[in-house]
Amino acid sequence: MAVDCNIDKPIRAVLFDLDGTLLDTAPDLADALNYVLQLEQRAPLPFEVIRPAVSNGAAGLMQIGFGASL
Repeated sequence: MAVDCNIDKPIRAVLFDLDGTLLDTAPDLADALNYVLQLEQRAPLPFEVIRPAVSNGAAGLMQIGFGASL
């Protein structure tokens, strides 16, 4: 997806919301994990199970989804 951004002013700051303070991205990450689980022909997990693992990053999601220790 290409985005045409005509910005007249220089960018002065870029914010990264790594802990979910500004945006709650846990539902998106849960959907992404369940999509990968589906591709691997595994049963999806309920959001309530995935939510606590989201703050542990990709390693936490792989642990809860696949039992993988990274």
